[in-house]
Amino acid sequence: MQKILFSLILGISLSACATTNSTKSRQLDQQLQQYIGQSAESIRKDLDLTALGFKTSKAPVQTENV
Repeated sequence: MQKILFSLILGISLSACATTNSTKSRQLDQQLQQYIGQSAESIRKDLDLTALGFKTSKAPVQTENV
């Protein structure tokens, strides 16, 4: 009985985590849609990554477009 209860609680917890991550991912996708087609300079000027929950560990490095 305890194994069944534990399995049920674990399943609900994992399902809740997956739903939360997928919702956050969709919200991030929607926020970033406005930047499609803009130059890197323009995006860098307007985009506040910390407001979106990102942290930078080093200064950003721009690479060549491939």
